Order: sequence, then structure tokens, then C-alpha cells
Amino acid sequence: MRILVDENIPNITAHELRALGHDVLDIRGTERQGMLDDELWPFAQTERRMLVTNGQGFLRAPRRAALGHFGSAFAAPERAADSRTGYGSIPAVH
Repeated sequence: MRILVDENIPNITAHELRALGHDVLDIRGTERQGMLDDELWPFAQTERRMLVTNGQGFLRAPRRAALGHFGSAFAAPERAADSRTGYGSIPAVH
């Protein structure tokens, strides 16, 4: 699967996804780091990648779901987070 990992996701997540055989583009450390959500979403679609983020703006954007896309996963930090990833679960996948 082609995946775009937003800069707000821990490095270990991108590493683990790669270890599972996914084609992962981590936005962190690239010229696109700091990109606004309204720019990041079209970039993910142009690249034909599922977006993994914890940017809450993506949860409040139902219009994106109606447009058709390559997927998105929202990873919310939790108190009982996994010690390796810093995240507990991914409550929203579209």
C-alpha cells in the first residue's frame, strides 16, 4: 500500500509500516513539512497515497470523503498508548 505519513505521527510508525512492506513517504524532513491540511490532502491524492495523520482538521472535513480518495487514517494519542509508537488505536479510517 502507498502511504503518506504526516509529520505529527511518530517516526516509529513510518518505520513499522515500511517493515511491513508498505511504500511509505514520511513528510517529515522534506520540503513539504509544515504543509497546511488543505495542501497536504491534495498532495496525498496526487501521489495516490493513503494519509496517516492525527491532524484533527481531517476529522472535520466530511467533504473530502465524498470526493473519492485513496484512504485516510486518523491516529489519536491516548493515555494508554503503546510505548513503542506513542499511540493506542486508530479510531477513524476512511
